[in-house]
Amino acid sequence: MSARHSIATSARDRPASGSSLRAAALALASFTLLSVGTSGCDDGTRAVNKDCPQLAAATGGNPLGKWHVQNSCQVPYARTAADDWCQKLVYGANGVSDGLFLGTDVLPILGGPQVSAVDGKTTSDITYSPDPTGLCGQNCGYYAVTLVFEGTSTTNFPLGCLRQHIPNPTCDDLSAKIQTLVNVLATIRNVQCTQGANDSCDCTYLSTTATSAPELGAWRVKDNLLIHYPQTLALAGLTDFAIVGDQMQLHGHNGMPLLAHDPLRNLTLSYVGPPPK
Repeated sequence: MSARHSIATSARDRPASGSSLRAAALALASFTLLSVGTSGCDDGTRAVNKDCPQLAAATGGNPLGKWHVQNSCQVPYARTAADDWCQKLVYGANGVSDGLFLGTDVLPILGGPQVSAVDGKTTSDITYSPDPTGLCGQNCGYYAVTLVFEGTSTTNFPLGCLRQHIPNPTCDDLSAKIQTLVNVLATIRNVQCTQGANDSCDCTYLSTTATSAPELGAWRVKDNLLIHYPQTLALAGLTDFAIVGDQMQLHGHNGMPLLAHDPLRNLTLSYVGPPPK
């Protein structure tokens, strides 16, 4: 997931049918490490990846089971912003038009005992299940991942932007109209706009992926690398991993994004139990 959130953006793609996952499992046998290209390996990427160090020893293991996210590490990317200084705000008597952009900082992933503020129960988890057909062998199968990126951000709307479409704007009115717009979407919640500097409005909101559907894909282990094949169009990802006792550590191989989520690089997971049948 990118930290980029647009009001015009819907929730993540919903899971595809079971036949799609079966097809992915059959395709696993034809994949090799040579078919997976690494990305982002220039000097700048290496430098930023130092914020999320490699594993002390990528010893591999058997990832089968349900795992709960305890800790994570993301490289320090900059806050996202719209390509216009008014954040595409179209604000009038009838409301705020779709297309408004609310920028976000890099959102933390909920880990440990944390639960989402949206429902008080959703946590970040990964489940690795075996291939029920057995066609791809023992070291492969399917995965389902729920990573709850959640945190508060603030976007400032200058007076000039507010008066482009309405003569006497107020922050309370802007807050109510933005909230009406985002009520139909899953990623932005609890918008509150207050008076900012120079008669501007500072709008603070909760950004969350807690209500998004789990992300699905296929996995295999080869040469102590855990390879994820996302069901989306994202590239397959090589993952260094090590399992010691009831703890598993994941690190994007050579600085690759982890689980197709840039800027995520590291996860520490604790074993919950076997995958559901």
